[in-house]
Amino acid sequence: MIHDHIDRISLYRFGQAAAKAFEFLKTLTPDTPDGTYEIIGRDVYAMVQSYDTEADPPPILEAHRNYIDIQYCIAGAEYIAVAPLDESTLRTPYDETKDVAFYHAQKMMSLCAMTPGRFVLLFPSDEHFAKYAAEAPGRIKKAVIKLRADLF
Repeated sequence: MIHDHIDRISLYRFGQAAAKAFEFLKTLTPDTPDGTYEIIGRDVYAMVQSYDTEADPPPILEAHRNYIDIQYCIAGAEYIAVAPLDESTLRTPYDETKDVAFYHAQKMMSLCAMTPGRFVLLFPSDEHFAKYAAEAPGRIKKAVIKLRADLF
């Protein structure tokens, strides 16, 4: 997991696919319409979404095998819970067509504060869940980039 602000992205050395993903993130504004945007076909694509955060969301975490998630806050705020996958208890087996498995929440999870400009890069070894209200439930606009793991 990497949690940082997009203004510091030059500190990292990523491959060409990840670099294109971060360049795309820099173009987003609160006025960007929700929807799916192809960056490099289905190898790297973004889902821009808006939703309400929750004070006490269900404690179910997810993990992916084929894609890395880059979650980026455009407007609003939330916490994203992150935990190491190797310490988890499986809740729902891996679905290859959706590239996701679900896990029971752990006692010890890290909370990543997401405010405008902040991102969290989640690897297949990280399980995660968003929607946690920062201070009080509110609206968030974010992008989730799906980056094929073998391109990272």
